[in-house]
Amino acid sequence: MSRDNTCDAEITVGESQWEKEREEEQRLLEQYRQEFCLSDKEGTDYLLESQNLKDCAQLVQKIDRQNNDPDYKKAQSLKKLPVLVLEKQLGEALQKDKYLNLRLGNPEIDKYVIIPFTVQEGDQSRQGRSSELRAQRVIKDALADTNWRLMSQGLSYRLGCLSGQLKGYESEDELLGLIKLNNS
Repeated sequence: MSRDNTCDAEITVGESQWEKEREEEQRLLEQYRQEFCLSDKEGTDYLLESQNLKDCAQLVQKIDRQNNDPDYKKAQSLKKLPVLVLEKQLGEALQKDKYLNLRLGNPEIDKYVIIPFTVQEGDQSRQGRSSELRAQRVIKDALADTNWRLMSQGLSYRLGCLSGQLKGYESEDELLGLIKLNNS
């Protein structure tokens, strides 16, 4: 046999053996596929069930938090006041401390509801910073158990008139954040 014929014979034997191995792998794959692999429907069902289990776990955590977290219970107990009730409740509290004519401006409705307001100082002995601090305390006390808060910039006093902004919180997460902020 010549060298070329030997190479051809080796290639043919190599291809033949490769074909046999490939056929054996294919036979084993077919034999065990049903036992060890999921069909398209079974795979889809498995993925849906896995997602449902994750959703259930999150729901259980949420319910557990609701039942055991004192901050969550406090957040749920906050009065969620509509603007009309807010104006009445805050106006009464301010009037008891001689702040008169509470007026709410046009609300800015975005992620939060922000409402500018003005009120007049009724006690001429209080002016400037002392009037601002007293009014802040009255407003904070009046809104303590509600979903409304005085915004962080506080109040501004000018010529017997105080102005500021109120922020309303609506969602469960916002109310919970409000309680946690008050606790810190």
